[in-house]
Amino acid sequence: MDLLTKAKTLFANGDYAEAISLLTTATNDPYSRAAALRLRGRLYYELKEFEKSIADLSEAISTKAPGLHGVRDALRLRAQTAIAMADYKLALDDIQTLLDRSVKGDPDQLEDACDLIDALMKEREEQTALTAAEHDRLSVIVEYLASERFRHGDSGLIWAMEILKVLHRAKSSRRT
Repeated sequence: MDLLTKAKTLFANGDYAEAISLLTTATNDPYSRAAALRLRGRLYYELKEFEKSIADLSEAISTKAPGLHGVRDALRLRAQTAIAMADYKLALDDIQTLLDRSVKGDPDQLEDACDLIDALMKEREEQTALTAAEHDRLSVIVEYLASERFRHGDSGLIWAMEILKVLHRAKSSRRT
């Protein structure tokens, strides 16, 4: 059994410390480095060690060998981690990158982006308000997602309208 498989088993069984130790060893192997960094980033996310998660996921994304699926997974998890840290700029950067790298209209990518935006909106209500720039950028991303989902016969318009209403109310209340 290779180190990544062992680490996944340990992770599934809740033995995070041993899984992290194996993954740290696996990062020395150039063939498994990106996958080890992604999995260790996920472990750190589960342990709410968000800075370590961001560092590992950022390195996994910058590694030249993670493959399209691995980059998408790392971007999605880094965006989730950024949302949990209320780092909305990084979250929006990653959502935008996911969309830029996606195959036009890929339903999985669109769904991932919508789920991340839903999480961001929920976290925003509980934590910190968006800056004006983050607000405007999020509006543009939501409008793009709505048009892509509509173009593919999805009911994304209702979803988008709800989010845009919340954003509009938040922007209006900031002006007063």
